[in-house]
Amino acid sequence: PAPATAQPNDWSGRQLWDARYMKEQEDIDPDTFDWIVSADSVVHELSDVKDVAYTARILDIGCGNSEFCEVACSAGYRHLVGIDFSAPVIQTMR
Repeated sequence: PAPATAQPNDWSGRQLWDARYMKEQEDIDPDTFDWIVSADSVVHELSDVKDVAYTARILDIGCGNSEFCEVACSAGYRHLVGIDFSAPVIQTMR
């Protein structure tokens, strides 16, 4: 059988994400974006509710242009890695 191709609204496909982030790069001041909840809410959950140690290693998979790693670092977490498969967003967030 032929390999599956990404549908126009298939959020798992790299092409859709690359196009989204390239469009944002055209903006003069591209915004960061967090899905569902804010980065502040997640950091609060980690530190105050779940009592995750500041020395914990945290991996943000599919980080996109989220502020999570920056907010977590400001809160005291030091072992943070954000990964994404979209080259345009990686370039922007460096």
